[in-house]
Amino acid sequence: MDEVDLADGETCVGINIDLNVGPLLSEAITAAYDNFENDVGDNEGAPLSLEPPPRRFSLRLASTAAATSPETTPTSPTFKKVMPGNIERQRRREKAKQRRKFKKLNTPVPMIPIFWKPKPCTIKRYAVIAFSKGKLDSHMLPASLWIGKRQSSIKSQPWTLSELLNLGFRVHEWDGSTPHALLDNEDRIIAALAGKPADPTWDAAVSNASAAMLHARITGKRNGAFNKDPESHRRGNFTAIPAGVSYGGGQTQPGNLVLPPKKREIVDKVLKHNDIKRIAGHQNSNLGFFFPLIYDDYRSHLRRLYEHSPNLRPNFPNISVYPACTLNLGPCTLTLDHTDPGNVAYGLCAITAMGNFEPKKGGHIILFDLKLVIEFPPGATVLIPSSVFRHGNTPIVGEGAWRMSLTQYCAGGLFQWVQYGFRTAKSLILSPGGKELKKEIDGKPADRAARALAMFSTLESLAKDRERVFGKRATQG
Repeated sequence: MDEVDLADGETCVGINIDLNVGPLLSEAITAAYDNFENDVGDNEGAPLSLEPPPRRFSLRLASTAAATSPETTPTSPTFKKVMPGNIERQRRREKAKQRRKFKKLNTPVPMIPIFWKPKPCTIKRYAVIAFSKGKLDSHMLPASLWIGKRQSSIKSQPWTLSELLNLGFRVHEWDGSTPHALLDNEDRIIAALAGKPADPTWDAAVSNASAAMLHARITGKRNGAFNKDPESHRRGNFTAIPAGVSYGGGQTQPGNLVLPPKKREIVDKVLKHNDIKRIAGHQNSNLGFFFPLIYDDYRSHLRRLYEHSPNLRPNFPNISVYPACTLNLGPCTLTLDHTDPGNVAYGLCAITAMGNFEPKKGGHIILFDLKLVIEFPPGATVLIPSSVFRHGNTPIVGEGAWRMSLTQYCAGGLFQWVQYGFRTAKSLILSPGGKELKKEIDGKPADRAARALAMFSTLESLAKDRERVFGKRATQG
């Protein structure tokens, strides 16, 4: 057991595991980002629209200069007639209640949780974080600054646990509750097994969210919105529905993922479910908790994006900084080994497992580059750099077993579009002085790698990075 002293008296205790992965693919983080320049986006063939989708909630632009939409035009508050008794007290309470309601209805809803910060009680509760450290050299990850590099699946079927063990993979036993950080050879936190909130109602909330997703799949099959058989795609053989803001598909600017009317209605119902929103908020919180500098980078880019393009509609306004998600509706959500190259190369994909299966026998998450197989129980959440880490799942075992998941992520093309002055790389190059400006924005390969790696906190810098992003209160337990 090793112990590492952190800032503000915090400590991390864990086992140093020799992952022995060696150099990872020599292209590294300095590889060219041809996908964006060739309009290969993160939408993976799904159409995009510049028109906002039908609103399932009252939504306005997150900006100090934001206008209110017609559906939220300010109206004068109305007051109920009070009953006899302490009339003055009742009147004050009723007026205060009406003022709060009036303010809520006529206050712009932020597209992103601008004011979110870790709670001091959370910092205190998780002052000790277990970790595993290996020989991974993050300088040699196969990605560029904006997006990753697509890698074909090694195998056309899910990898079984026995196959992986025979290849020398290690099994990491995890209860799905206790947070655990994965470190590279320079103590950077490169992935997080975030676990569950310390709330006795969490398992019930996940069960309710699972029921909502299960109902969505059954409804979609009945009304023809989904295929009767699970859909086959590069990640596996299961029903997966993306939603939110993305980039690509021939568009010259970011857009909202388009779904057919029947499918849109089903997805909207799932996304507005309170327990689905709670899971999305938990994923958002863990991004900020373990990766504060990356969280701040997301928040900065996306705030500028939404202010420039008010037609864009994220899935969980004022709840999650992530602009897009995928509802993996199963019935057996098991991914083949793959990467998600369209995502931000240094970004983290948040994954929450749901369903009914035995996590010691199946449903593990596999990190192939680390030769690591991690138990992944229902209700647990992990964050991994899915653009650069090849990952997948082992098959679930047992009669009646089923598995689903909710993932959130961000397309790297969104950030590049913002950095290029809200335009494509081609438009930037064709503008006066565009080639020189593009070179200045992109920087040298070594500088791009350094900028990306600098956003990953180390164990020692985590408290200071939280203070830098969220203020001193976010570091006090």
